[in-house]
Amino acid sequence: MVKNNILPYNTLSNREWTVDSLNFTLKVNDTNRIPLAEYASINKLKVSKLTFNEDREYPYIEVKAINPETKMLEDVEYIKPNEFPTRAKLVATKGDILLSKVRPDRGAIAIVPDKYDKYIVTNAIAVLTPKNISPELLYFIISHPTVIEELGLMASGSAIPNLSLKKLKDYKLPLNSIDNDKENQAKELYEKWSKRNIKNKTLGEITDTIFNEEMVKAHSPEDRKDDNYLTIPYNKLGNRLDTKYYFSLNNKNTQWKVPTQKLGDLVAFKNTINEPIKNQYFTETIPYIRTQDLEEDTLFIKDNHLEKLKCKEATDTIAKERFLQHKDIVIPRHGGNIRKTNMIPKTLEGAIVNQHLFTIQTKEKLLPEYLTLYLKTKYAQQQINLKLTGTVQTIIKMDSIKNIDIPVPSLEKQREIVDKILKIKEELSLENIKDKVDRFVMDLCHL
Repeated sequence: MVKNNILPYNTLSNREWTVDSLNFTLKVNDTNRIPLAEYASINKLKVSKLTFNEDREYPYIEVKAINPETKMLEDVEYIKPNEFPTRAKLVATKGDILLSKVRPDRGAIAIVPDKYDKYIVTNAIAVLTPKNISPELLYFIISHPTVIEELGLMASGSAIPNLSLKKLKDYKLPLNSIDNDKENQAKELYEKWSKRNIKNKTLGEITDTIFNEEMVKAHSPEDRKDDNYLTIPYNKLGNRLDTKYYFSLNNKNTQWKVPTQKLGDLVAFKNTINEPIKNQYFTETIPYIRTQDLEEDTLFIKDNHLEKLKCKEATDTIAKERFLQHKDIVIPRHGGNIRKTNMIPKTLEGAIVNQHLFTIQTKEKLLPEYLTLYLKTKYAQQQINLKLTGTVQTIIKMDSIKNIDIPVPSLEKQREIVDKILKIKEELSLENIKDKVDRFVMDLCHL
């Protein structure tokens, strides 16, 4: 049976007569819905009403500074008052929520951080100052797909839809109550979400940070150099003009808090099988690991996308150790990127590698996890850069790996560093946090 909706005559005064628009107008006038104005003042502070220091640069926010995917501020400009453009009409402060009125269906929403006391904002953005609700909870409510869809339906204009300020002030949220018990959950989730999206660090970047904090001696201010500039005397240039080489040369003498050793004294290189020989782990097909299977942003090799070769019988007895073992370390020979070093997970015991990879095992003074993470740092990569050979395709030689200097703290300290890095990586996992945020947001709006 077809359902018919009866619309009041005054609804037809709306310029948009599409079915979606008319049904939406009927829906937002539902008396059970809560007016947005009850929980937010809109465009409260105006540039024209405030005074500014003429010598100071203020952060200026355009629509393009809001990332609709992460719903965070990015690439904020800095301008002096005499450079304010004519559209710079609004002022936002810590905890305000920014909502793009241009194409609101994109969901360009962000919370103003506390880095500055004032942010200048274009009038293409609405500034919502929360009242009787935390910025984080209101932010998540406005981020709900239903709210974003409805704001899009309220926008007018065919080329570039724009949401009028009057419509936004009259808008009613698609919920009949707000659960204040969700305040703490919203704050906790937003802290994790903002940390992940602002830092957006790879495993290598996290490892660089932790090794710098835990293992590198602090420099005095006068010893600190600008990483963006390096002066090389002309007579030191020789026949090399590549900047990567000289930056690596300049940074090779890192001052560590603990003694260093040559990597060759701490590991054993394995002569691994590279043919698909049947073994105790694999009897039908065997995983085959190549350079393209190694990743910078993971500790272990992922086993769900590897090529598998059909096993064949061995003609001679082959020692178990010649196959890959759990926590063996695999390093690429080609490409010059030692950050792509990975460990072998338990599920890949018995697998094989091709001839373009080194396989090593650590001795008793070194945890395999610690070594793998160290090889993902800039400190290891800088040392490798000095030894790379080849012009078309760079090659890492075995001696280059053996001669890497590595700081060797106690095993307890190594474990502490590994655990710290992996904990941060887990906390900053976008997939993990995004899933929690999505579930939280979807549970907010109800009628």
